[in-house]
Amino acid sequence: MTNGQRTNESAGYLSGISQDDAGFIYWRGKMVVNFPVPTTQSEHEKHRKACETLHRVCTDLEAKGIEVNFVTIRNAVAMASSKASQAFAA
Repeated sequence: MTNGQRTNESAGYLSGISQDDAGFIYWRGKMVVNFPVPTTQSEHEKHRKACETLHRVCTDLEAKGIEVNFVTIRNAVAMASSKASQAFAA
């Protein structure tokens, strides 16, 4: 990786995701979001869960033939949250 990006490729389940030292998260080399760099154990756990969710969203978008970028990720997460809220209210 370039520009200080660290990769999670060896983790397998997060294949395609990397992060640079400034907290920018990349999907297959393309910057898609910025997460704060974790410094505590609890932040690391939240970061891991957020990266797992991001990975799931990115692979779902790709499977549907939708370009993965900040806007499509934001829309997919908002739609999933809305559906979950509606299901919980029912």
